[in-house]
Amino acid sequence: MALTYPGERTAAGLRNSGLSGVFARENRLGVLLPILAVFTAGLANLAVLGPATTKIMRERKFQETRDGKKSYDSPPHSKEMIRLNKAFGRMHGFSALINLVGFLGTVWYGLTLAGKL
Repeated sequence: MALTYPGERTAAGLRNSGLSGVFARENRLGVLLPILAVFTAGLANLAVLGPATTKIMRERKFQETRDGKKSYDSPPHSKEMIRLNKAFGRMHGFSALINLVGFLGTVWYGLTLAGKL
């Protein structure tokens, strides 16, 4: 994304295009910030939230085997399954929130690019 930033057309040609345009002082809010938001959100999901959610899913699967009941079956559930379901819901919610931040950053950057047309 950063390498394809179009910059501004002037009589002398392009000014602040590509990577230098992303880091230019006047583009920090409309270009650099959304790109960093998307990058950070993706990295957080990939390195932190994704593995944590997968670990909880694996633990739920083992607990389903111990309980003889699926995590989504009707109650009553064991105390451990209730704890795992709450933990999974929390991690899944955090992941969705981080994805929303990434999406909003993408929309923000898209609007900035559209304004350059």
